[in-house]
Amino acid sequence: MKTYSLSESAARGIEPIFKNSISNWGIEQAELYLAKLHEAFKNLTASPHLGKDIGHIRKDYFQSVYGSHNGFYQKIDEGVLIIRILHQKPQSVIHL
Repeated sequence: MKTYSLSESAARGIEPIFKNSISNWGIEQAELYLAKLHEAFKNLTASPHLGKDIGHIRKDYFQSVYGSHNGFYQKIDEGVLIIRILHQKPQSVIHL
């Protein structure tokens, strides 16, 4: 059975998403958003072609959007490898 796995970078990205969601929408919404994010990863495992091919940026990479986040992944024999999860809105840059 195919599955998804998270790279170290993607795994590290989950906690800030959760904490930010709690701050903005409360614990219930944060838990729901994370559950739905993992459900989206499972859906990619079943249908990895659903993502956008971004091989022109990085060979064999795909992009999928869920909510406010972009997930970047690769198709692998076991299913999909989630490489990175980034917020769609770039963080503000503060110039000192």
